[in-house]
Amino acid sequence: MKIVCKKCNGEFEPENDMLEESYLGAMITETYFNCPYCNKKYLVCINSKITRKLIKQIKVYTAIGDIEKVNKIRKDLKIEMDRLNGKVLNN
Repeated sequence: MKIVCKKCNGEFEPENDMLEESYLGAMITETYFNCPYCNKKYLVCINSKITRKLIKQIKVYTAIGDIEKVNKIRKDLKIEMDRLNGKVLNN
């Protein structure tokens, strides 16, 4: 998936090794990547202790094949990530 930087119009394809993580405090981290041309920061997601726990639970229930439980936890994860991302981005 190609990205066109909103700042410099440089085109690039983000790679996993471009992802960086920084600690925001209160057990909250942000994952992001920077434009390789102008260094503009692009936020990928915000995670908290709760979201990390839910992600681990999804892996466990996926491994044992409990799709119903996985779907419920995914809904909970979406709600928590939406709440967290809105809270962090709106402050």
